[in-house]
Amino acid sequence: MTPYETVRKKIIDQAAVVGHAEPTLVAVSKTKSLDEILKVYHQGQKIFGENYVQELIEKSNAVRALGIKNLEFHFIGHLQRNKVKLLLPHVTAIHSVDSVKLFEEIEKHSADWNGGIFIQVNIDDEASKGGFRPDEISTFADWVETHQPRTKILGLMCIPDPDKNPTRAFVHLAQLRDEAQGALGTRLSMGMTSDYLTAIEQGSTHLRIGSAIFGGRS
Repeated sequence: MTPYETVRKKIIDQAAVVGHAEPTLVAVSKTKSLDEILKVYHQGQKIFGENYVQELIEKSNAVRALGIKNLEFHFIGHLQRNKVKLLLPHVTAIHSVDSVKLFEEIEKHSADWNGGIFIQVNIDDEASKGGFRPDEISTFADWVETHQPRTKILGLMCIPDPDKNPTRAFVHLAQLRDEAQGALGTRLSMGMTSDYLTAIEQGSTHLRIGSAIFGGRS
């Protein structure tokens, strides 16, 4: 089996063991070539995650030039507000909305955008990471209920502290989602190469896996 096929099998098997629906796989292809992406695409993968706006746009344009219509890109990196307008036509989801100001910028340009967003939560309150603090999520959910934005909120996203057990972080993210009572969506973007089996166990709906599929990055 190819690395991609091995990952897919592990995802399917783990979901069956824990009795959860099979999560969506986002194959993280940052710094990888279009040829590498297309190789995995032809094995059955349709959603790819990118961290850098310009790199994503260039790959998206190349895919369109080839006439491929069912390959999607998700943006998973830090997004600057001045890049939002450029990015939206090329993505179906943004996993890293880390502030009200970024949310408002997306809202400003999303009238004709059919995609959705995840709210990034700094689940372990790390100084090196962006995102809403866990204690800000309830207030933000109230803000969304009041303002009724048109931008579709899919759910919450987190990247646990790599030095801690990820289970607690994943459980906490699911609790925050549930406490928001639907105002911030129902999905959970959590789980990467090092912890995706644990994330499936805790109800992840979107996995962001790169090196297990594409190998290490230079």
